[in-house]
Amino acid sequence: MCLTRITTKDLTDSGSSAEINVGLTSSNFSSKLETFWPRRASDCPPGSSYDSGYGERTRSCSVPTNGGGLNVNDLCTSLYDKNYVLGLRVREIDGGGSSDDFSMTTIKLGELLPKMSS
Repeated sequence: MCLTRITTKDLTDSGSSAEINVGLTSSNFSSKLETFWPRRASDCPPGSSYDSGYGERTRSCSVPTNGGGLNVNDLCTSLYDKNYVLGLRVREIDGGGSSDDFSMTTIKLGELLPKMSS
């Protein structure tokens, strides 16, 4: 499963741009796969700035908050069976600590798959 584009609609910060980090996870009861965007400065849209942060969970791109679309490259995870849960997290970085804002959602794969009858 890959995420390729998100919107910055309703994204707010003190100015006209916000530093964000996007995380995509898949997990079941015993395994967890995580990937984060941006991975490198070239992932950020033209005209935005990149911050390497304190590691993959706090690397960020400064993106406009005007509600446009944002291409997210190389953000993929695997869902191996119906017990896996897909997690999406958008982190608005305000120093990389307790003042950061998070938006999260999860989807259980088993609820998306059609029910089979015999």
